[in-house]
Amino acid sequence: MSFSRYFKDDDEVVQLSLSAHIFTRGNVRQTTGCACAIYINDDPNYFITESAWSTKKPVFTTKMQIIPKLSTPQILRVILLEMTPTIKPIEEYTKFGEARIPLGRVLVSNGVAVTLSGAAAEVTIQVSQESTGRGVLSMIVAFYNMPKDHWLMKNYPELHICKQDSDSSHWKSVRSTEVIKRQDAGQWDPISIPCRSICNNDYSKKIRFKVVDHPDDGPVVPIGYADASVQDVSQFRNRVLTLTPYNPKVARCGNLIVRAATLIERLTFYGQLCKGLRFNFACAIDFASTNRPARDSKSLHYTTFGQDNAYQATINAIGGAIEPYSDGHPFHAWGFAAKYNRVMSQNFPLTLDGSEDLQGLKALQNAYWNIFESIVFDKPVLIVPSTQMAINRVKGSKNPGDYLVFLILLANVPDDLEEFIDLLYQSQMEPISVIMVGIGDADFSVLEQSFETGKLVNSSGKSFDRDVAVFLRFNNFGMNGLTMLMSSALFSIPDQAMHWFEVNIELVSS
Repeated sequence: MSFSRYFKDDDEVVQLSLSAHIFTRGNVRQTTGCACAIYINDDPNYFITESAWSTKKPVFTTKMQIIPKLSTPQILRVILLEMTPTIKPIEEYTKFGEARIPLGRVLVSNGVAVTLSGAAAEVTIQVSQESTGRGVLSMIVAFYNMPKDHWLMKNYPELHICKQDSDSSHWKSVRSTEVIKRQDAGQWDPISIPCRSICNNDYSKKIRFKVVDHPDDGPVVPIGYADASVQDVSQFRNRVLTLTPYNPKVARCGNLIVRAATLIERLTFYGQLCKGLRFNFACAIDFASTNRPARDSKSLHYTTFGQDNAYQATINAIGGAIEPYSDGHPFHAWGFAAKYNRVMSQNFPLTLDGSEDLQGLKALQNAYWNIFESIVFDKPVLIVPSTQMAINRVKGSKNPGDYLVFLILLANVPDDLEEFIDLLYQSQMEPISVIMVGIGDADFSVLEQSFETGKLVNSSGKSFDRDVAVFLRFNNFGMNGLTMLMSSALFSIPDQAMHWFEVNIELVSS
């Protein structure tokens, strides 16, 4: 289920207001002009403030717009520059100080204040958004007493939801339903429409329910219509609407029943963060014997100085993208398919002291590097125990700050795959999203087929109600494609979080 279709890119734009206060101490000369340049991910396109000249305490301000994306590492790089009367390329100006600030940190804190390197200036960034939510009208509409073409032939009713042009009386169709063939009574599939597209988020405006006869091989003929405001429609429960005929020679043309309707405020990504949504991170790592010993140069866990292996690179990419949105919450990590302190385990903590909390990505990487002295690679490969540990951390929670992104790194197809999928099915309404990444050259085709989008079913053949898991093969991306791997892994996470958010957090618009 995707919610992204309810938004345009413009809806997600946040505005950052930046002000830089230059300190009088340090090597900043008060008779020299200064300015701040702001880059996003070192993009050659940059924002620059107005320069200030010969002032005791120069203060610069600027505004910029950006669309926040969890699947893309967005770093703001703020640089204080010494400006001169001579115009030259920006990279040739002297730099007094700089700071790199993850956009996620700015958003979850609703603004930050940082000191540039060299204590040259303090920069304050504030966040705003025109609207953190967009209304969506959802309805279930039925019909009865539709007219017949003649005594044997019934119509092919199709429902159109229409909006009125602001400068005319013309009604324009915005959304249409399926055609129900040869019926004078029935019910169309549920309809959900962004209020932006039908009333420009003005809920007092009227919309039109227009019913037409839409046969397979004939002209579309209008039957009748009924009008009501969006606000009124949102409160309808089994409300009968009598259709006004388009044909003035017809006295009656049937009725509609709005069985149920609701007006929901669907939040933007920043809107969810303002409501308390945070993304926490946990991972489980495959230490099965098929990886080969870590000191073996052919091992999937082998690493050389300054060069990460595929496990480390994946954790860095995905965990690094999540960390700014975790608001300082601890990470968690488990290993499986190894003997831990001489005892076979499928969910041992990576920390040597047995605790499960890791203070951020760096602590997780250190724990991974230090665990090899305490384990012996073994088999079988079971991922249900570590997955259950992750689920237990959030089970039953209605706190949007608990949402968990759980990364499972596999060098083998797990021996408990069916049980794992059943566990996901049972836990699909918990605040968790699962990312599986296959490491190495094993045949992962069964995982690719099982977790193909929209086709995941449990052992009883039941489809999932919520998109909750994805599988990716590391070798399809490689070390040079880590950004694409991260983007593919995290692309659906905001939608998955929004689905859980809307089921569990009251978002009904007043």
